[in-house]
Amino acid sequence: MIDECVVEGLAATLREYGYDALNVQELGQKGIADEKLLELAAKKQRVILTHNIKHFVVLAKEWAEKNKFHYGIVLVDEIEFGRLLRKITHFLQNVTSEEMINQVRYI
Repeated sequence: MIDECVVEGLAATLREYGYDALNVQELGQKGIADEKLLELAAKKQRVILTHNIKHFVVLAKEWAEKNKFHYGIVLVDEIEFGRLLRKITHFLQNVTSEEMINQVRYI
């Protein structure tokens, strides 16, 4: 699940590459609070991809302290689209969804 702070066309491009990708806007959740987004992603069994490093690191720590379950958070800096796409596809080719459970990864 791609956070709204990440370029909107990324989900469509990832789908063209054969990945199951959704962005927040497609789910009608633009403006959703970060914790609600993490709850939604957990409910839908999705990893979150976000540029919002500061907030999601704190949320991940809070959830770990409360033993709350999520399917993972991928943090990435705001970079040029082509470079972002290469980083994400490399990540998707090398990390399984099972490996991401309750994990935070910076790529």
